[in-house]
Amino acid sequence: MNPRLRSRVTRLIAIALVMAGSLVAAPASAASVPALPAAVTSCSGVWVVVDRGDGDSTVRCATSYRTGTSALASARLTAKTKYGFVCQIAGFPATCDPTAALGYWSYWKSSPQPDGTWGEWTYATKGATSSKPVKGAAEGWRWQPLAPQGTAPDLKPPAAYASAPKPVIAGTAKVGRVLTADPGVWLPTPETLTFQWYRSGKKIRNATGASYQLTRSDRTKRIKVKVTARGPELQTVSRTSAQTAKVKS
Repeated sequence: MNPRLRSRVTRLIAIALVMAGSLVAAPASAASVPALPAAVTSCSGVWVVVDRGDGDSTVRCATSYRTGTSALASARLTAKTKYGFVCQIAGFPATCDPTAALGYWSYWKSSPQPDGTWGEWTYATKGATSSKPVKGAAEGWRWQPLAPQGTAPDLKPPAAYASAPKPVIAGTAKVGRVLTADPGVWLPTPETLTFQWYRSGKKIRNATGASYQLTRSDRTKRIKVKVTARGPELQTVSRTSAQTAKVKS
């Protein structure tokens, strides 16, 4: 074989071997895993926090929570278990290893405080397959390298309101008159308060201000208003007023 050709073939073979070796040696952790579902700001069940420990985290809501694992599933954070241990949440890590050779999911609990903030994370005393989550509380999961007992998640659910009153409607329920919604005092103060008026339980189109002028369409109907509070690091909470008397002509 021509020496120049032999040298070229040798280089190509060497490159191929290096590439093959790098593919074989790729660690399991390098495999792609699904993205976490988007965080939510309101929950009528159990909050579920998942922290992958690498800056990737989310806050979700479970409406079914018979156990810790069922809460994860309800929050669209399906878990895999082996020998009673949760070894994978939402596809992470890519390999479900019950020996915890590379790391493990630690399990935490937190309860809301009277002022709307959250208490400290406490390490769960029961495994997720036998624990009984409490409505309104938070379940926390944190992935980490091997360490005694582990590190709590870096985040908590958004804070609630210490005061979240029902709005009160002022004004006379009569066609042509103006009704005004008093949202009351919310604590802490939300960044925004939005309004939506309803006629006999049905949303009134474009009636989204703090006041509403009654029309002929409202005659003999009952009116109510819903106020929704939002703000950074605060829950999205809605309160609905009592209905008015039937609107008169």
